[in-house]
Amino acid sequence: QWRASNDFVKNIVVIAGNRLESSRFKLDRLVNSISLLRKDENENKMEGTVSLRTNDANVNTCNSSTKCVVVTKSAARRVKLALGSKFNKEFLISDWGVDQVAIPFLGEESQIQKLLDPADEIQFIETNLRSKHAKSQTHKSTKVNIKGWARLGSDALLVPSEIEAQDWKSIAAFAKVKRLFRDCEVGPDETRPCRRTLLFSALSNQTDTWVTIKENGLSLSFDAACTMFCFGNAPERLRHASFDCRGQTVVDLYAGIGYFTLPMLKAGATFLHACEWSPITARALRRNLQDNGFAHKVTVYEMDNQLAVVDLKNIAHRISLGLTPSCRKAWPLACDILHSSGGFLHIHENHKVLIQNKSAVSNSTSSYYRTAFNAWGQDVACHINTILQERRPEAAPWETKCIFVSKVKSYAPHVFHLVADLHCVSSSSTSFTPPE
Repeated sequence: QWRASNDFVKNIVVIAGNRLESSRFKLDRLVNSISLLRKDENENKMEGTVSLRTNDANVNTCNSSTKCVVVTKSAARRVKLALGSKFNKEFLISDWGVDQVAIPFLGEESQIQKLLDPADEIQFIETNLRSKHAKSQTHKSTKVNIKGWARLGSDALLVPSEIEAQDWKSIAAFAKVKRLFRDCEVGPDETRPCRRTLLFSALSNQTDTWVTIKENGLSLSFDAACTMFCFGNAPERLRHASFDCRGQTVVDLYAGIGYFTLPMLKAGATFLHACEWSPITARALRRNLQDNGFAHKVTVYEMDNQLAVVDLKNIAHRISLGLTPSCRKAWPLACDILHSSGGFLHIHENHKVLIQNKSAVSNSTSSYYRTAFNAWGQDVACHINTILQERRPEAAPWETKCIFVSKVKSYAPHVFHLVADLHCVSSSSTSFTPPE
């Protein structure tokens, strides 16, 4: 009996040790990911003020033509002394070529030749030299504060749209980048185009507008002239990378350049179906899949997701709906392609929190908003469950729970970009359980 009891205790210790080791592994992975994220955020923010010098337009340079003798720089001092009173003090000695100078003189060339050493190689010319009495050229100094300007990858910088024309080359040199883009607003149509202007490029191919951003161990490349990139969503992309997608078929209904596609592939997704209807963005998506080694695990549907889901019925264990301000139009599509046993939905939306009691908000802002976020998540879960009951009766009854609401960022006062993590379970489900 004592032996049996002792073996039982040993088994408990082993199990506890395994769980502790697993928790340590998860914690190490999270800490590493947060470190990478902070490093990426720091690299994407610019600091400092650059001073730009511009020539005063009202400067009298007063250049005049005069006779000069050209000699090497090493002989210039000796020749000037030899000229004596024949040196023309009205003008300044100026550089001539790489290692020579032009010295102004008075009189005839024959007189000058007698004064100089025959061993010196000299040349007589007549050219414009700057007058000694000309006003010194003045400069106006302007300062441009580039603090907060977003860096795109390692060699490009986004200039805010309100910044007027500047010495872009000097700004690029100060920021240590090779390209500058003028930022712009997202276009109004459904493809949400971006039309940035390339202000400066020091690349050999000055029409190249593609940039690459490194984030959480992934490479995201895109055409910066016509594709937006949101740094504010970085924590949410990091969170998606922490999902346990092993053995799952995932569908991304709004793939973009791979914002959430790549993190879920990194999280172990067996296969992923990505929908993206913009040709320029789909091109970037394919390039990113190739560069990160995931191309063999993904099918890209370069079309409206309404058409793509015809071939995707009843296959998805996890679905991403990463469109703001709302993706409600695609909720029925997501319910159609969800696996018959159930799965997870990640639904994005810009949600406005209605303030009914201002004193409650001021006293406990965080808890007030968190209560409002959770209420929104439960409302979304209720709507999804209703759609599932109507469109998927063969697997009914369904049970849909909101297991977490993530606050991505704030757009305006009381308006937040939220993500609801929903867990949908059908009556026949035995394999899916909500994550911890």
